[in-house]
Amino acid sequence: MEGPRISISDLEVAGDTLWATTVKGLYRTMKVGEQVQLLPVPFLQGRILTTLERDGQGNLWIGSKEHGLFRLNGNSLDSLTTHSGLSSNAIEQVLLDAYENVWVGSRRGIDLLELDVLQEHVLSVKHYGTDEGFIGLETFRNASMLDTDSTLWFGTLRGATRYDAREVLRDPREPNIHFTDLRLFYEKPDWAPWCDSLGRSGLPVHLQLPHDKNHLTFSFTGISLAYPERVRYRYTLEGYDPDWSPITSTDRVVYSNIPPGDYTFRVLARNASGVWTEHPESFAFSIAAPFWATTWFRISGGTALLLGFFGFVRLRTRNLRKDRERLEGMVEVRTRELATEKERSDALLRNILPASTAEELKQHGAAEARRYDACTVLFSDFKDFTNFSSAMDSDTLVSELDHYFRLFDQLTDTFGLEKIKTIGDAYMCASGIPEPTPTHALNALLMGLGMLKAVERSNAERAAKGRIEWPIRIGIHTGPVVTGVVGEKKFAYDIWGDTVNLASRMESHGEAGKLNISGVTYAQVMDYVEVIPRGPIKVKGKGELHMYFVARLKPAYSADAAGTIPNEALLAVAGRVAQ
Repeated sequence: MEGPRISISDLEVAGDTLWATTVKGLYRTMKVGEQVQLLPVPFLQGRILTTLERDGQGNLWIGSKEHGLFRLNGNSLDSLTTHSGLSSNAIEQVLLDAYENVWVGSRRGIDLLELDVLQEHVLSVKHYGTDEGFIGLETFRNASMLDTDSTLWFGTLRGATRYDAREVLRDPREPNIHFTDLRLFYEKPDWAPWCDSLGRSGLPVHLQLPHDKNHLTFSFTGISLAYPERVRYRYTLEGYDPDWSPITSTDRVVYSNIPPGDYTFRVLARNASGVWTEHPESFAFSIAAPFWATTWFRISGGTALLLGFFGFVRLRTRNLRKDRERLEGMVEVRTRELATEKERSDALLRNILPASTAEELKQHGAAEARRYDACTVLFSDFKDFTNFSSAMDSDTLVSELDHYFRLFDQLTDTFGLEKIKTIGDAYMCASGIPEPTPTHALNALLMGLGMLKAVERSNAERAAKGRIEWPIRIGIHTGPVVTGVVGEKKFAYDIWGDTVNLASRMESHGEAGKLNISGVTYAQVMDYVEVIPRGPIKVKGKGELHMYFVARLKPAYSADAAGTIPNEALLAVAGRVAQ
C-alpha cells in the first residue's frame, strides 16, 4: 500500500475500504491500477483527528483535537461542538453502545448522544463526570470498549471506569436539599428591617419578625440526578408541629398565624431509591411577642389594659377574620385555577399519548417501557415530495400536509391504530399497541387501503382543479417492538425495534399508489387479500426480503388455521374499503 507517511490515530474497516484518522485529516484506501493507496478525503483536511467509529447506518463518527465531533455520511458532513451541548471540543474517544447511542470521551468527561429511531438526529446530550462516578475527567485516546455484556469501559487518567446502564435506576446517594424561597403573606418583602443579612438563596439570617408578620411560606427542593420527579419530603416546624409530617411530594409549606416564639423549620428529602438525607436542612427564626405582652407594659398599663381589653379583642377578632377571609378567597381562586389547568393538561396529555400510557404517567410520574411480540407498523410518505413541494409557499405546504394527515388521523380511529409520529411528509402508525389485538395485521392493512382510497379521492379532486397530485407510497411489516415515553419535556410516545426499520424499508421499496407488505405480514392476512408477489428483493443491511403488493380484499373471508375470524364490525369496515 502506498501513500503519505503520516501519524495515524485510528482505523475503521467497512467492506473493502479502510478509513484512517490522522494529524492531517481523514484518509481512505483506494485501488489505483494494481496498487492500493491511502488517499486524502476532501472533508476535514488540515484538522487533527483523534478517533473514528462507524455505526450500523454507515455513518462515520470522527473525533478531533480542537474542533469537536464530526459525522460523515456519504457527502454530508455534520459537526457537534460545545455549542451543541458537548462538554469539550477536544475529543479522545468515540464508542457505540448496544443501542448505537454515541458515547464521546473528552478532556472534561464522558458525553452521551441519544439519537432518534432513524439514527439521523441528536435528541439530547448528557454529560457524565465525577459526580456521576467517573474517576477521572480526562480520558485516554481510544481507550474504550463495549464488552460482551453490553457494558461500557472508559480509560481515564486515573484508571478505568465501567458503566452498566442497568445500574442507572439505583441511586445510592442521598439528595441535596436547598431552600429556594421564603415569602411573607405570599409575597417577597424587604427582610432588611428584621434580619442581620441575607444568606444563600436570598434567605434572611437571624430573622426576628414582629408578631403580626406571622404568615410564612417555605419553598425547598431536593436535588437528585436519577428521577428528580420522584423526590419525596418530610418536614416539621419545631415549636409548632407536634411531629414530622407524612411523606409527601409537595415542595412548598404554608404556616399561618404562628404564635410568638423561637422556631426551626426542618426538612428531609428522599430519592427514588429510598435513600433519605442524613441531616435535615434547617431554617431558624423567631416571632416577637406583641408589646402588650411585655413586662413593662403589664406593670404600667394594667389599668388601661382592663379598660381597653374588650375593644382590643373585638379589633383583633375582626383582623383575624379579615385575614382568614382573604386567605380563604385566595385559596378558592387558586383551587379553581388549578382545577382548570389540570383539566387542560389532562386533555392535552390524552391527545399526545395513548390513554393507558397517559394514565400511568399521571399516577406514577413515568411510564414503563413495554415489549410487544406481535405488532404491525405502517410507514407512508409522498413520492417526489421534495420536488413538488419546493414550488409551494410555506403556508400552502403546511395546509396541504395538514389536509392529508387529518384524513389519516381519522382512519387510525376507524381501524384502531395508534399514531406514533410524523416526520416531514412521512406518517407512522402501529396496530396492536398499546392494547394487543389478534387482528393487528389486518387492521393495519385496512388502514393502508383506506389511506390509498383517501389519497386517490383527494388527488382526483386536485386533478379536476388542475393542481399537482400527491402520489403516496405505503409499507407495512409485522414483528416485535418496544414502546415507551421518552424525554422530560414535550413527552413523546415512540416505538423501537427492527420491525420499525423493516416497515420503513417496505415503504421505500414500494411504488406510488400501492401498498407494499412484507412476507411476515402477508402470512397474517393471506386469507383476506389478493396480492401480487414481487419475489425476493434485496434490502440494504437486511439481505433479500419477500414483498407483496396488495391488489384487493377477497370478496369472502374464511377462518384461518387457528379458527380466528375478524369480528363482524371489522369485516363490515373491510367491506366498505373494498368498495
